[in-house]
Amino acid sequence: MANKGFYGFKRQFRSQFLPIKKYLKKLYKTLIGPVLAHGSETWVLSKSDEAILGVFERKILRAVFGPKNDNREWRIKYNNELYTLYKESDIVTYININCLKWAGHVICMEAQSPTRRVLIAVVEGRRQRGRLKLRLEDGVMEDARKLGERSWRNAARNRDSWQKLLKKALAQKRAVAPMMLLMMMITMYCITPFW
Repeated sequence: MANKGFYGFKRQFRSQFLPIKKYLKKLYKTLIGPVLAHGSETWVLSKSDEAILGVFERKILRAVFGPKNDNREWRIKYNNELYTLYKESDIVTYININCLKWAGHVICMEAQSPTRRVLIAVVEGRRQRGRLKLRLEDGVMEDARKLGERSWRNAARNRDSWQKLLKKALAQKRAVAPMMLLMMMITMYCITPFW
């Protein structure tokens, strides 16, 4: 659906009458991004899902910000250049933080709430062959562990500490983009031949 929305607005994205990129960025953030992330609170993203979402988001950002002129040669912008211009967290970070928010909300529900019971349920019985499917709790546990929180359920019950954890997650993810730019610049200068 988000792809259809993007192609529906493609003329506006390519238009010369909307030269100010902040309007195009708002168009993406208000019309395409919410469609792309609809219901994302319950998603558990695999690496391939993250890659697909990242490719789609960068396709839209390249349409918004356009190409770059380097020494009279036009080229598409690198990924870290796009995110530096965008100045927001990427779609995968947005979805992961939505999952953390939703899990914290569900844990604070009453003990007999069906939603809470489904989240903390332990599946019994014989499992199928192959790798287990990812669960929402596993994704939340992994994200909380990356942020240094050992027991995400206890942190979620305390609203203040949970809000601090969410702000820390957002700040940490936003700090990744400048580091990516720095690493790209270092690799460009180290790999580029000097002849």
